Amino acid sequence: MSTDGRPHHLRGLDSLRAVAFSFVLLDHFLPGEQAWKPWINGHVGVHLFFVISGLLITGILLDARTALEQTCGRGAGVVGRFYARRVLRIFPVFYATLALTYLAGFPIVRQSIWWHVTYASNIYFFKRGAFAGQVSHFWSLAVEEQFYLFWPFVILFTPRRHLGRVMTFCIVFSSAFRIAGQLIWNWNDVQREMLTFSCLDSLAIGGLFAWWQRSAPEHAERLAGLLFRVVLPVWIVTTAISAYGLPSIEWVFRPLDALALGGVVFAVAAGRFKFVLHRQVLVYLGRISYGMYVFHLFVALCVRTVLRVVFHVEHLPNALLVTLYTAVTIAAAAVSWHFFEAPLNSLKRFFPYVRDERIFAADSMQTAGAATIAEE
Repeated sequence: MSTDGRPHHLRGLDSLRAVAFSFVLLDHFLPGEQAWKPWINGHVGVHLFFVISGLLITGILLDARTALEQTCGRGAGVVGRFYARRVLRIFPVFYATLALTYLAGFPIVRQSIWWHVTYASNIYFFKRGAFAGQVSHFWSLAVEEQFYLFWPFVILFTPRRHLGRVMTFCIVFSSAFRIAGQLIWNWNDVQREMLTFSCLDSLAIGGLFAWWQRSAPEHAERLAGLLFRVVLPVWIVTTAISAYGLPSIEWVFRPLDALALGGVVFAVAAGRFKFVLHRQVLVYLGRISYGMYVFHLFVALCVRTVLRVVFHVEHLPNALLVTLYTAVTIAAAAVSWHFFEAPLNSLKRFFPYVRDERIFAADSMQTAGAATIAEE
């Protein structure tokens, strides 16, 4: 355990979440810096979030299932408490942001409000075939929420002997779904990534590793090593080919993304890179990254408006502008975390996954949920 009581591997995953957000931030705040895009981009950051989410959410549900089997409890109760905890963590900041930006008159929020209220942002962008300003990043939150709707039933009620096969099928199906979108339905780059089925491989590869960690730890270690030492370098090469040589067939290499990013997440979960990822600053940024993710595009627009209207500044060097955006985003997320999110998050103690805490400690499960896009 670390000095703050959080397991070391979760501190590393918190920090990795901060790294993932930095990819999103650079992609959105430096849109003209094309040299960044193949390696540090929003796509990589979001799918890192997805793998981490799949790993931790599946781990929580598997541990709850084990405890249920020992206490003869009801799976339906776990599902209800799972949803209650997700509501406490996800809804307040998201809906408060929607309400404030709607009342402030953000045009794109007013035009598409019901898509976001119903967590159907990804379907909205799929229908448009394009992103839409300051709400563009909401697609990934919609994907996560849709994943939460069905994944507990998969993990809690699928016979244990079939769980590995089901998650492997999800990985293969997701890749096939994207390829079909490209070859059969002629989806564009945005449409191909928007739907939950398109992202299921990243979520399921994290889930598969969580299952292997518990059912066959030696296989989990071998998988982590294989992905990190073999698949990750192959992915780096194919990314370079796609970015600089054959951009028209980038989608062919896309199935490698989830596996390569899975290798990174599994390596961190196994305790590697502690000398970097256990820095307190990174851990803290990972802890407040949900707020940073929700706020950052609105912050950028507000900062630009204040500079132009109040200070009559039209242009600033990119480095200074990104620094300013980042500082304000972190400040807003920190205030939100300490005065809004954390007090509401503390109510999770009333919704332990399994009532018998002698077998299944609610506090440990709250910690285990700490590193998804919208978990703490």
